[in-house]
Amino acid sequence: VGAHQGLVTSSHALASMAGNRILCQGGNAFDATVAIMATLNVVEPMSSSIAGNGFLTFYNAKAKTNQVQALNMVGASPHKVDPTTITQQELAQGPKAAVVPGVFGGVCDLLTKLGTCTLQETFQTAIHYASQGHPIGEAMLAAIRAEQQTLQAYPTSAKVFCQPTPTQVGQLVT
Repeated sequence: VGAHQGLVTSSHALASMAGNRILCQGGNAFDATVAIMATLNVVEPMSSSIAGNGFLTFYNAKAKTNQVQALNMVGASPHKVDPTTITQQELAQGPKAAVVPGVFGGVCDLLTKLGTCTLQETFQTAIHYASQGHPIGEAMLAAIRAEQQTLQAYPTSAKVFCQPTPTQVGQLVT
């Protein structure tokens, strides 16, 4: 999505537009990054998960260090999980495969240190799409189709992604 003094890009147009909106309202690139990530969580969750882990590599021209920096957003495994009692299947899929999310803490840290917007401002578009619905994209529809059996095995996932199962790109999903 092009703008007067910049460019915002992501794997989904609605997420790119969310980032552009933040820039047009006076936010900076770090604010736009959080808006994009939050919106991807709704419209293309397999591409960005606030409930997961990640790394952010960036250059901050205002820091005047002339160095690329990184933010580690990785959590730990739950304290009570004993890896000797878990099967390979449980480690690969399901609730025992999860780690304590690190991305959300990293996002909060990023906004506190380098952002100009609040968490609420950066999440506004994502909240809108989550509550009002959004047209499903090709990648999300393909992911649901590919993982239909797995999603059906978990009642909450089935309710969110498969009831009813989207059938075409552009269909409104809530």
